[in-house]
Amino acid sequence: MLPSLFSSYKMPAKRKTYLPKPEPGLLGKYGYHDVVNMSVSARHRALMRGVREVGYVTMIRRVGEIATLNKSRPTVGRIFREDQRWLSAEYRKLKDRCDGDRSCVRRHESSGRSSRASRSSRSSRSSRSPRSPRLGRRSPRASRSSRSSQRSPRSS
Repeated sequence: MLPSLFSSYKMPAKRKTYLPKPEPGLLGKYGYHDVVNMSVSARHRALMRGVREVGYVTMIRRVGEIATLNKSRPTVGRIFREDQRWLSAEYRKLKDRCDGDRSCVRRHESSGRSSRASRSSRSSRSSRSPRSPRLGRRSPRASRSSRSSQRSPRSS
C-alpha cells in the first residue's frame, strides 16, 4: 500500500505522436507504386533507383514511414515492411563490404553497382598492382619495405 503522500498524485496524460503525411508520389518517381501488383524484383529495382538518387538511409526512412501509416491495411503494410527489411539488409551488406569506410559506401550508393560488378573490378585491380582490396591504396607493408630498401644504411 502506498503512503497517503502519493495517493493524490496523477500521472500526466500521454500525448499522441503524429507522423507527418508523406508527399504523394515521393517513391512513385522511382517506379515504386502500386506495390500490391508489382513483382518483388520490380519493387527492388525501383528501390535501388531511389537509393541512387537520395541514398539508402533516406529510402529506408521513407519506406518505413509509409509502412507504419499502412499498418491498418495488412497486405500493403506487410509489403512495405518487407521491402524496408530488404533495403536494410542490402545496406548492411554494403557496409560490411566497405568495412565501415564512409566514402566507399557513398561511392557505391551513387554508382548503384551490384556486388558482382564490384567483385570483378576488385579482382582485376588486384592483378595489376599490389593494392589493398578495401581502400585501393598500397598496403603499408609494401610501402615500408620499398622505403627501407631505398635508404642507405646509417653510419654511427
